[in-house]
Amino acid sequence: MEATKQQEENNIPIPFNKTVGYEKLTFLKKTRNAGKMILDQGFGAFLYKMSRVIIHKKQDIVRKIFYPNAGKELRETAKIHFLDRNPLPTLSIVNTVMGQHDLTKFCINKIIENQIGEIELVIMDGKGDFEIKDGDLKNDKVVNIKIIRDKESYPAFKFWMEQTTGDIMLFMHNDVIISDHGFDSTLRYVFYKYPKIGVVGFLGSDEIDEKGSRLWGATSNWLGNTYEFNGKTWKGFGASNVSRQQWDGLSASVVIDGCAMAMRRSGWIPLKEKLMPVPYYDYDRIVCLRYQEMGWRVATLGLAMDHISNMTGANELKWHENVKNFGQNMKIETISDTTGKTNWDLSLHAASKRLFLKEWRDEKKMIPKRVDWKV
Repeated sequence: MEATKQQEENNIPIPFNKTVGYEKLTFLKKTRNAGKMILDQGFGAFLYKMSRVIIHKKQDIVRKIFYPNAGKELRETAKIHFLDRNPLPTLSIVNTVMGQHDLTKFCINKIIENQIGEIELVIMDGKGDFEIKDGDLKNDKVVNIKIIRDKESYPAFKFWMEQTTGDIMLFMHNDVIISDHGFDSTLRYVFYKYPKIGVVGFLGSDEIDEKGSRLWGATSNWLGNTYEFNGKTWKGFGASNVSRQQWDGLSASVVIDGCAMAMRRSGWIPLKEKLMPVPYYDYDRIVCLRYQEMGWRVATLGLAMDHISNMTGANELKWHENVKNFGQNMKIETISDTTGKTNWDLSLHAASKRLFLKEWRDEKKMIPKRVDWKV
C-alpha cells in the first residue's frame, strides 16, 4: 500500500499552484523586483505601482486609527443578533475532498469547534473513498453532515447548489482551517446586514488589473499557524505572505481568493451562466465578476484562519488525470513544464486565463476595476 502511494506521488506532475510561491519579500528582494519592473515595463508601470502602494498604505493607517475595533464590534453585534433569535440567512458549507483525508477531518473538526449555530455541512468527495468513522469528529455537537460523490468537473457550483439548501453556500477547500469562534453567525450576519453583498471571501482585493491580478490591494486575517492532527503537521501562510495587511474587519472587494467563497443563493439563481468556461481555474474571478455584472457587491471578511495551500487536488494523481482528460477532450493548447513533459495543469490554467481576459477585459470592459475599501 505504501509503495503504491509513493509511486503515485512520484508520478504527480508539477501543479500550477506550486509554480507560484508565497514569500515575505525582503527590502533587497523588493529593490530587485522594482528594477526588473522598470527594465521590463518602464517607469510608467513602476510609478503606477508606487501610487497604488501609497494609497493602500493610507487606507491601512486609516483602518488602524479610526477603525481599530471594527472586527470585534462586528462579531459582537452578530453574536447578539444570533442569540436574540433574530432572523439570519441559513448556511450550507461545501467542503471539497480528493484525498488528504486527515487534513479534511481536521478541517471539519475546526468548523464544528467554531460554529455556534446550525449549519448544513456537505462533503463533496471527488474520489469516492472518504468516510467518517466513530471518533473522527471529537465533538459532542449535533452536526448536519452528509457525504456526496462529486462527479463533475471542479468547481461544480451548479451541482453543489443543487445538493445544498442554505440561503448562503460557503464553498471551502479541505485545507482551510477556521479558528474564528462564531464564524458562522458573523458570516450570516454580514449577508443579513448588507443585502447588496452577493459574494464574501476570506482573502480579497479592492482592485484587479488588466491581467487579472489582485495587485497590491489584498487583505486577509490569515494566521500562519502550525497544526497537528493524527500524527500529521501542517503550516499555514500568514497574512504578510499573501496580503498587504492583517485585518479582521469587513472590506469591499473586486475579487476574492477561491479557497473559500460564500455566495448568496438568490444572486446565484438568476446568473445567466452556471458553469466555468474552463474548469479548475479563474473561477473565483469569474464568479465575483458575474455577480457584479448583475449589480451585486463583493466583500472580504477577515476571519481568523489558515489556508495550507496546494493540498486540495494538487497532491493527488486523480486530480491531474481529470485535468488531462478535460484538456484532451477540449483540445487545449498544451504547455510543457520544467521537465520537458506536457503539463495539463499548466495548459488549462493558460487556456482559462486567455478566455477570462478575452471576455472580461476585451469584450465586457469590466477590468481593470477598483473599489473603495469601505463597505
